[in-house]
Amino acid sequence: MGKAADLCVLGGDLLHTAPHDIPSPPVTLTVFDGRVVHEADEG
Repeated sequence: MGKAADLCVLGGDLLHTAPHDIPSPPVTLTVFDGRVVHEADEG
């Protein structure tokens, strides 16, 4: 938590998430310095 990223894809719909629940959706993909540095397993 609190790391830098160029792009972070969350596994949830933030438009329909209560503000206090925003940290809850899982991170499914993270791009840093133009490279994928995290990709969650599907399944």
